[in-house]
Amino acid sequence: MVLHKRKVVKVRYVLLLIFFFLVFGTGWKIYRFQQPFHISQIPKWEVQVIKQGEWKLRSLEEPRRQSTAWFEGNPNHAQCDTIVIMGGLEEGRNLAVGAAHIPNRANIVALQHPINQFFRSNPWNGWTWWEWMKVPSVLKNEMAHTVGSLRAVVDYIQNPPVSNSMFSDKVIVAGGSFGGPFPVMLTSFDPERISALMVIYGFTNYQLVITRELTNQGFVHFNLLPEYEWFSDPINASKVAGVKVLAHVLGFLLGNMFKYGYMELYFPNIYGTPIYFINGRADHLVPREAYDPMWESAPDPKFQVWVEGDHIRPGEPEEVRALIDQMHVWGRSQNLWNCKPPGKLD
Repeated sequence: MVLHKRKVVKVRYVLLLIFFFLVFGTGWKIYRFQQPFHISQIPKWEVQVIKQGEWKLRSLEEPRRQSTAWFEGNPNHAQCDTIVIMGGLEEGRNLAVGAAHIPNRANIVALQHPINQFFRSNPWNGWTWWEWMKVPSVLKNEMAHTVGSLRAVVDYIQNPPVSNSMFSDKVIVAGGSFGGPFPVMLTSFDPERISALMVIYGFTNYQLVITRELTNQGFVHFNLLPEYEWFSDPINASKVAGVKVLAHVLGFLLGNMFKYGYMELYFPNIYGTPIYFINGRADHLVPREAYDPMWESAPDPKFQVWVEGDHIRPGEPEEVRALIDQMHVWGRSQNLWNCKPPGKLD
């Protein structure tokens, strides 16, 4: 009887030890997963110029993985500084043509997110449970490739295939909305190469932003008002509560999943590069709590401007032109985004 009890106690200790190691191992894996990118983790990409105004980008490690960049150069074929813009998921060519009204404008390159190709070729409604389990690692890999595509564009501009090109050696990188972290990451790896950095309607604290957006989208989808109360409309009030609970749960999970994308993890490695923040005073998506950590962690010299209106809408040409004007004025104040007299190009 005593021997049996000792065996039971030993089994319990073994099970407890296994449980401890499982919890510790899972926690350590999550901790490592949330750490910021190192330059060695960024896949290599290359630029292939297919036709004037449109570049094709390709991963060297996975040639089937491709993306597009749109280019608008100086109309007088002068040698100019270049601004490279990574917008939100749905933004692209409209950002490149947004400076068409500026006389003697400098070069603009607008990148499409490589992750768009992933979503087009991998419809989520057909995923298995095992594919859903791999989503965190898949998305982190996609974000690493996004930095790789941006790095390839900067490499191409600073080391063009011909010596007498339309590019000067000065490059400004800008990121808007969901595109905000990628130029910050790239600049943190090699700040001496980047002449200036712009963060446009950017945010950190993904948990807060995701929770707010999921809540808003849930209210719109179910045609709900947040002020429904139990005693007056219990059915709709229960829907409101359900939307809020689900939004907070998903916000917590997704927010922690994307911690390696928090910009304040990368700002401390930037030095000597002027940083410009553009924010909307009435931005429904980005509250001050999702902006302040970025500003506080960003090194000098840094600048910020608050413009009237909500989050930028890339489908509105007037808003895009106004945004480009803001960027252009600040760039010129830093003696950037300039052009040399036109010369003969190869």
